[in-house]
Amino acid sequence: MKRTTRTTKQAAPPPKRRAIGVPTVVEPHSNISRKTEIETLRVLLEPLLDVCAHAAVGDFASDVERFDTVDATYADGALADLYTGVQVMLEATREVIGEHAQQQDLIEAIFAQMGEGLVVVDEEGAVLRANRMAHIILGLSPDMLAGRHWGEMVSTEYEDGRTVPKQERASIRAIREQQRIEADYYYVRRDGTRFPVKVVATPLAVGSEQPTSAIVLFSNVSRQKAVSRAQREFIATASHQLRTPVASAGLQLEVLLKEADRAKDLPATYRAEIAEILETQQSMMALVNKLLQVSRIELGHIPVRLVPTALHQLVEDVMQEQELLARTHGATVSADLDHELPPLPVDTELLRMVIQNLLANAIKYAAPEHGAVTVMLRSAKAGARHAGKRLRANGVLLTVTNNGAGIGQTEMPLLFRKLFRSEEALTRGIEGTGLGLYTVKSILDFSGGEIWCTSTQGEETTFLVWLPESGMRAADGSATLA
Repeated sequence: MKRTTRTTKQAAPPPKRRAIGVPTVVEPHSNISRKTEIETLRVLLEPLLDVCAHAAVGDFASDVERFDTVDATYADGALADLYTGVQVMLEATREVIGEHAQQQDLIEAIFAQMGEGLVVVDEEGAVLRANRMAHIILGLSPDMLAGRHWGEMVSTEYEDGRTVPKQERASIRAIREQQRIEADYYYVRRDGTRFPVKVVATPLAVGSEQPTSAIVLFSNVSRQKAVSRAQREFIATASHQLRTPVASAGLQLEVLLKEADRAKDLPATYRAEIAEILETQQSMMALVNKLLQVSRIELGHIPVRLVPTALHQLVEDVMQEQELLARTHGATVSADLDHELPPLPVDTELLRMVIQNLLANAIKYAAPEHGAVTVMLRSAKAGARHAGKRLRANGVLLTVTNNGAGIGQTEMPLLFRKLFRSEEALTRGIEGTGLGLYTVKSILDFSGGEIWCTSTQGEETTFLVWLPESGMRAADGSATLA
């Protein structure tokens, strides 16, 4: 009898379970129909599709459904890895959203608790956001500002009561000029109350796009303004009262000096001591006069009387006046002036004082050896950049440049402060009151101009003065500079 040997096929090992509870995959059985295979895939992918549908609308709270057993699996575990990957991405996304929510809560808390008013406006002046303090300062309820145009809710004025044109408002300028703008305005509430504000507007750029909105930070400075005005009035009164006794002391010293010249029996040191006292008196008198000038300008007591003026001629006159000072300091002064500029309406006395101060400073602070000063006068187009500043309108640009030690970065923010003296001035013993640049800025702020500075240490310093093509701003007043 023929014997038949039977071979028993070894059964396949059971599939391994994955730790996270998703299906384990093996090679599909050959006896599974194509229809069954597609149906199995549909069942397996349905939870993923549901989760993805929620995620597409911003809902990341759902988890991938877990399967304990699957009859057939595919592609050596690829489907299980897909389940795992989706779940990991969901958890990572939730973590990022949680961190973002915490940061957003912190920003909102800061936004709400700030002591200054803060608004975000677009290039048309529409208010996009406003914090709690903005509503309090402006006297508006929360629903009265957002979405409305700034000009509809708040009137923005200069100190003299003129309305600030829309295109000249700090927020619009910040967007247009793409730079931080600081300004002093008066806001008028809807009930008619008027108060001074300090405004800082910064362009708000998203990614690499051009800024189309600005962050405006403002604070009510009524108290500071009142204190500052009281201080200026005190200085003006004190300076005025000091002029008479200081001037009288000077006259008496001059008499004593003449008598000392005639006397033959006085010690030689007697005359020298009187001359030294007289020199001190003259310095004191100069300081008193400067303080009085500055106070009158700050208080708006100085009239600004406009006369059409050929600026190149005014600059040349001042340069001629400063020739002796230039020779004394061994500095050369050169000019590059546009003689074709049309006459500009300016107060010649005030603008002369601006040019005198800048040119005298440039000469005194030029390099001790081979000092050089250059004065330039040109027309300037709106939007053009000069020394990092974008011009807000067409106008005239005057620059005064000297070679020398330059100005340190730590001193740049202090240049236009009252009574500030630079380290260079103290080191070299350069005479001055610390009021020159402060006076220049006060005049330009008061009359609608601007001044700024750029410097490279060890090389040169340039002061730039811009006046609008309409000229200086006229103003009434009863005081004089003398």
